[in-house]
Amino acid sequence: MAGAVVLPATEPEQVRRAWQSRPAGVEVVVLTPAAAGVLGTAVDEPGGPLSVVLPS
Repeated sequence: MAGAVVLPATEPEQVRRAWQSRPAGVEVVVLTPAAAGVLGTAVDEPGGPLSVVLPS
């Protein structure tokens, strides 16, 4: 995927930090089920990127 940026995070605090520090202009975010669980409703913020959760 051209232009893709990977922000690996395994611990909840790393997940939150990666979400908050994602580069400007990010349009799509692909999350693991665990990361989506950590972020909760933050992935639905107005004006935020489209969030896709991988199947478990």
